[in-house]
Amino acid sequence: SRDCSIQLCDKLEESYPDSRQLVRLRRDAEYSGSLPLLFLLLLAAYCAFRRSQGRTKSRYIREEMETIQRVEGSSVGYSIYRPKGTVSVAVSKGRNLLSRDLGIAGRVSCQVTFDHVRYADEKSKEKIIRSDKSAETPLEIGSTPALYTAHPEWNEMKESTGCKRLKQLIPSSDRNFFEVSSNSVDEDGELRELSFPILQPFEITGSGKDDKGRFVDGKLKPWDSSKGAIVVKVKFQDLLNNLPGFDHFLGEVVFPFGELVKNVEVQGWFQILDVGTTLIVPLDDHDLEGEKLDGTTGPPRVYLHLKWTPPPSSSAAQPDDSERELSYVIQEELVRSSILSKEDKFDLVGTSIGAVNTALGIGGTVQVIQNTLGSILDVVEAAINAFNFTDPFKSSVIFAGLFLVWLVLMIIPTRYIVLMGGLAQYGATFLERFGEDLGLVSNKKSKTSSVLSQSSAPQLKSPLSDPVKEESKPSAVEIWVNNAIRSLPTNEDLRKAYFWESRRLGSEQAEKHASEKRESRLKKLWKAQWHSLGKLLIQDGGNEQAQKVTYHLESCFAVIQGHRFVWWQSVQDFDNGELPVGKLLLSGHAGFGGPSPLEMKVLSKEELPLCVSIFGRGSEGQGQQRVTILLPDATTKEKLESAVAESASFKSD
Repeated sequence: SRDCSIQLCDKLEESYPDSRQLVRLRRDAEYSGSLPLLFLLLLAAYCAFRRSQGRTKSRYIREEMETIQRVEGSSVGYSIYRPKGTVSVAVSKGRNLLSRDLGIAGRVSCQVTFDHVRYADEKSKEKIIRSDKSAETPLEIGSTPALYTAHPEWNEMKESTGCKRLKQLIPSSDRNFFEVSSNSVDEDGELRELSFPILQPFEITGSGKDDKGRFVDGKLKPWDSSKGAIVVKVKFQDLLNNLPGFDHFLGEVVFPFGELVKNVEVQGWFQILDVGTTLIVPLDDHDLEGEKLDGTTGPPRVYLHLKWTPPPSSSAAQPDDSERELSYVIQEELVRSSILSKEDKFDLVGTSIGAVNTALGIGGTVQVIQNTLGSILDVVEAAINAFNFTDPFKSSVIFAGLFLVWLVLMIIPTRYIVLMGGLAQYGATFLERFGEDLGLVSNKKSKTSSVLSQSSAPQLKSPLSDPVKEESKPSAVEIWVNNAIRSLPTNEDLRKAYFWESRRLGSEQAEKHASEKRESRLKKLWKAQWHSLGKLLIQDGGNEQAQKVTYHLESCFAVIQGHRFVWWQSVQDFDNGELPVGKLLLSGHAGFGGPSPLEMKVLSKEELPLCVSIFGRGSEGQGQQRVTILLPDATTKEKLESAVAESASFKSD
């Protein structure tokens, strides 16, 4: 029959030439069993090439670095320029701020926040938060002091930590940074109103990203289309709700930001409503009965003064580098404040006890399911890593075995192998059933019984013998294979193996990014003439009776910006937006010189040529001051002296 089929195929090829490819394909299909192994071999070879190039290791390191950056970083997520406007808020007085339950007075204060999504529905809220990470939590702006009265008169306001960080990044009227705007401070030095920056609303319109993974396609929306609102929360504490960890709010006053943009300036009495409200109830100077609202009658209310200062038209049309840098700095600080605020929100005291008990009750079941799924995933990941040369020796053994099996399947047709497998199974069953009767298999039971009968003394089986131990032990090859399979690493094992290297590379990359960001801000935003690390020579405050002056060196990061010499304790404090430790005004009687004789005794011969003493007017009320700084090299010292000479107007002594 085989000869007939061959002759039939030859006749078909002669009669129909196009059928040759079909017949050839039919013959090659007999070796189709080698195709899956060929795919595995090619995949293993590709993984071996990636490992030789270091790509497998770099992939785990890159993923770990991205995870660390997402957890620790405050990336904005987009590089769209957003013009900056300013909102000023003043809460000057309140009336009838009494407990709703008992009608008694207590300690009252107002907390001012900006809620980016107060007037947005759920769909719009998700879209806004997806585009702007800072909109996830309200921005805390500041608060008023707490006064124990029902009719408070607030003469000052206190800025929040986040607002202070933002204010020191924004120049005041005289282009000085790290200062409170003089327009908000009265004659006594107290802050009358809170002012904070607001960025123009926007939306992301495309999926294009830059080399840092930030969205670049977006458009600005009108200011009055904002869904945000200025929220004034009235805190109330009396003897009954004065427990630590709890904030009791009497109510809120909400004013839409879009309405403030249209009206520019708003002031007057506003009724305090429930927390979470979107309504606004302004009150006139007189109520319905004709009584003055500044008396003791009427609903609880506060007096607000809101003002909107839009950005210059030139900044929106043609922004320069400093305006772009300022916009990005504000965006970054808003995202950072939102992350910190979100981390501080969780409080076990305010958590529902029932929810905690429920979570503890289902913890056991969830743990069992989690462990089972984890075991299954570990087996799958170990099987995948067996082919990608994570363990070169084991993967090489598997690769060699697959190659030998592939050669066998390429030589022997697949149908023969299937046939031999079926015959082997049939033969094993036949020998087990009829092998002893046909004499093909020896009778082991008879040999065993004869050996036992020939023994002189019967061996008694101990009742304490373990039947498990009597079973045959696995062979050395079986143990080796079992251990090899179990020792294959999972993805979590690889992540832990590369964790510290990823941490080191991530720290280096973060330091590089921080250095680039620092240089960009100093150059574009703050227009700094000089900046460097150094060490300040600080006089110790020891015993006055000892009459011995001692000094010590403290690390610092110093900047000359405008006519001021400003310094921080470290470069990290500067990057994090902390307030400077000290500053000197380089105007009038100001300049530089060498260290004093007492300071020269402390310094070594190598340090003396690198020291510079700078004198000028200190902070308010401190008069003339002098600081001595030790610089890292002579070039930095020359640049500092040149910067002081250019920025200061002084006379030589």
